[in-house]
Amino acid sequence: MTAAFEELKKLRARGRLVNVCIALLTFCAILIGLTIMTLFIGETTEAPILRFATVFFLSSVTCFLLALVCFLSETLLATRMLKFGKGKAV
Repeated sequence: MTAAFEELKKLRARGRLVNVCIALLTFCAILIGLTIMTLFIGETTEAPILRFATVFFLSSVTCFLLALVCFLSETLLATRMLKFGKGKAV
């Protein structure tokens, strides 16, 4: 019974990583949208909002890179959980 609980614990950790990855990618998409809107508004009006566009863009790139790290971590966890014919996880 403890082997099942250990596997559930690992699956829960993987699920958390996937949820964080999806949240970061969603936030990244929102920030990219805000960047595009900010650049458009800055070009069509005289509003000095270039700094906001820079912050939005750099934040979106940071979120994207963090999401990639989460995805890589989840992939490594999933690979470790695989069993290659020996009955034990590698």
